[in-house]
Amino acid sequence: MRLVASFPIMVKRRYDIERDGWNAQIKVDYDEKHIPMRRVQRVAGFFAKRRLNVLDADVRATRKGFHLRIWLDKDIGQYTALKAQEILGDDPMRQKFNRKRVRKKKPGWNVLFNEKWRGEKCIMREEKDETMTNRVCEVLL
Repeated sequence: MRLVASFPIMVKRRYDIERDGWNAQIKVDYDEKHIPMRRVQRVAGFFAKRRLNVLDADVRATRKGFHLRIWLDKDIGQYTALKAQEILGDDPMRQKFNRKRVRKKKPGWNVLFNEKWRGEKCIMREEKDETMTNRVCEVLL
């Protein structure tokens, strides 16, 4: 299986964050066909307590559910990012693997794939979901 991790860069600030290697991005994998908005509201409070500002959010539909990415204005550290992803309801197996990667100090521990390939065949590709993106942005921005 070939995995591709490339993310569209939509604003200059987002590029600066990714280029500088900051841990300022929350990534969540939902294996359901809805995003629990109560969890999004809870994480908005979590960010407010830590004086974190959300720069942007993006929701993309996958074969099984959704991928949610949230860009923050500053580095929050790996353990805080893990906690935010847990509050948002990240896939439990993904959380387990991410915790192991963080404990072992692996760079690039927080990965969501745009595409998944088996041989020469693409078996999963994300597609932007404007409706869900707008709903999440209404709560976070």
